[in-house]
Amino acid sequence: MGRGSDIEETGFGTVETYVCEDCVKDSALGALVRSHISSETCSYCGSKVGAPFEPIMERIYESICTEYADAQDIGVPWDKGWLIDEVDPFEVLDNFNPGWDDPFTNDVLECLGWDKYWVEHSQGDWGLGTPSQALTWGWNSFRDTVLYKTRYLFLTEPDDQSDSGRPDHIPVRHVLDSISNLVKTTNLVTTVDPETSLFRARVSVDGQSYQSFSEVSVPPADKTTAGRMNPAGIPYLYAAFDEETAKAETLFNSRRPYAIAELKTKHTLKVLDLSSMPSWPSPFEPDRYNERHEIGFLHRFQREISKRVSKDGREHIEYIPTQIVSEFFRHRFLNDGKALDGIVFPSAKNEQGKNIALFASEHSEVERLLYLKSIQMLR
Repeated sequence: MGRGSDIEETGFGTVETYVCEDCVKDSALGALVRSHISSETCSYCGSKVGAPFEPIMERIYESICTEYADAQDIGVPWDKGWLIDEVDPFEVLDNFNPGWDDPFTNDVLECLGWDKYWVEHSQGDWGLGTPSQALTWGWNSFRDTVLYKTRYLFLTEPDDQSDSGRPDHIPVRHVLDSISNLVKTTNLVTTVDPETSLFRARVSVDGQSYQSFSEVSVPPADKTTAGRMNPAGIPYLYAAFDEETAKAETLFNSRRPYAIAELKTKHTLKVLDLSSMPSWPSPFEPDRYNERHEIGFLHRFQREISKRVSKDGREHIEYIPTQIVSEFFRHRFLNDGKALDGIVFPSAKNEQGKNIALFASEHSEVERLLYLKSIQMLR
């Protein structure tokens, strides 16, 4: 296939081929193909109408350059080798490849050029972390601080002087605000409709039969143990959106009788929904670079919030970061000037299920949000 533009002028090479929407296997590249149709056939699959390779390669190259650059172009120091690790062109492309067939992949790889020393960078600076790394580092620092250093005074924790002023550094005291801003920009606050069914299971104690709403509601504060979202002594009402998830979360291997209560929402609830993450933007939308990194962090944050914690006596420690997050969203966070009613999160016991932790610490607060439809005692 003939070679087109001068790689020294554009930074990338090109070949005289045409590619169709199906062969680029990406929505953003597909839209670009549709805007450049100029051939009756695709050079790679022999069917469909196609666009010239060059504008597609230009977008691919531009996108790759949001994450990688030639070490020589961004001033990476050299001392018997580059100060940071060089990345092989195959690996660079593999991090963007949505599943292209070999012929197209090989042409893209060839047109990237073999004379570059690819290294990772962030906003053109090889010494900075990406936006997703900054958020992850901030969250990890926050988690380690409240687990092992200071639990109640983390907001006064001094900044690490070695990182102070770096744009990729989020001080511990600002981590929750950063997550709050991310929740707002990605529209993670949603609503639960009136008359939505929620299910709650409770294992019988000493053969007791539960018949009333209060018996399957929040426990008394003096009997409330630490949960995923609530600190010890501060009850939240946990429920699931389906009966099987409620059983999986509560019953474990118990052979005792248990109650299943179906509750109904009285009115619209405003919640932080961590069960449904925003879809990832295409990597071939360079103008959505920050958004892609932020959503990447949110997916990792979701896994952290909902991960399994062994009931080995340390769960009261392991839940501390998520308890602080939930208290922040209960008491400090406002959406359109209104407080949240709770947090929806994926079930750790049922892959397809999701739970809700309602910020209700007394039965009278629960009754303001829900009513009891039915209770069944089962074995």
